[in-house]
Amino acid sequence: MKSGIFTIDIFNDLNYKGRIALAESTKNPKILILLAEDSNQYVRGQVVQNTNTPIYILKKMLEEYDNVSWSLKTEDYYSGYRKENIEQTLKKIQKNLGKDKFKKTERVERIIYERFGTFQ
Repeated sequence: MKSGIFTIDIFNDLNYKGRIALAESTKNPKILILLAEDSNQYVRGQVVQNTNTPIYILKKMLEEYDNVSWSLKTEDYYSGYRKENIEQTLKKIQKNLGKDKFKKTERVERIIYERFGTFQ
């Protein structure tokens, strides 16, 4: 059986359940960055719980979460897109990398994303 490479448009070819599964299981940071911008709170909930999500993206989502209205935060409670989950994932990543490597990785990611504008 031959294997092949094919492309999909994550937002047009996958329904929200497919995007949730992808956010939960992928190790690809580029895909996680795209899914972090998804309008579905359950997709974002899986992104913030995935330890492969870039640190800079998680920090950005944490900042943006503080600006979300109270009513949306109530909806997001069940989705997993909560401040506590973002902070917990950041702690897991820091534990895995160590404090120094965590800070260095965060700085490098911030420079890359700010310079190339891949996340807004």
